[in-house]
Amino acid sequence: AQGDNLNTYTTLNTHQATATKTGENFSNLTLTAGVYKYASSALLSSGTLTLDANLDSDAIWIFQIGTDLTLEVDTKVIITNGGSANNVYWLVGTLATINKGVVLVGNVLANSITFGHNATLEG
Repeated sequence: AQGDNLNTYTTLNTHQATATKTGENFSNLTLTAGVYKYASSALLSSGTLTLDANLDSDAIWIFQIGTDLTLEVDTKVIITNGGSANNVYWLVGTLATINKGVVLVGNVLANSITFGHNATLEG
């Protein structure tokens, strides 16, 4: 499993970014399919990050995060308009922290993952 994780991480991390961000907060954003690159950390501090598939069931989101991903208490990542949680990838360089009550979609690939009480992951 660890080898498969590394192979998937390496393959997905070679995709060219459609948007490059630095230290951006995902709070209350709507993102269409694409490859989003964060040189360092990424944060969802409040509210909901909406992933809009625009009626494309094959829409894919790849988040290339250099260091840490933090999803604060009771935040949500949802998919709308026909997307699939299986097509969302969170590539985290070090630590993914999914705090208490978080609702998250996708596949999290990280060196370390922490899940809080009542956090859910679909993907």
